[in-house]
Amino acid sequence: MRKLLIHPEQIEPVNEIFSPSPDEIAYYKRVIETFKEAEANGLGAVSLEGRMIDVANYRQAEDALVLAEGIAEKERKRKERGR
Repeated sequence: MRKLLIHPEQIEPVNEIFSPSPDEIAYYKRVIETFKEAEANGLGAVSLEGRMIDVANYRQAEDALVLAEGIAEKERKRKERGR
């Protein structure tokens, strides 16, 4: 997901708003781990913390982690340039 910003001072708050929280990141990692384990056992869906997890949830979790990693990397680079 990309956002158009008008001023560099908007970068940090926008990244903060759109980045998954640490709790969300931990949950997405559990989703991926749980689904991979289920898939290895021949299952197409499994329950995690009372929720059904299937391939759509797995892909969403992967996408969210890629987004979080991308934002974190760009933030690190932006801060390095600002030093």
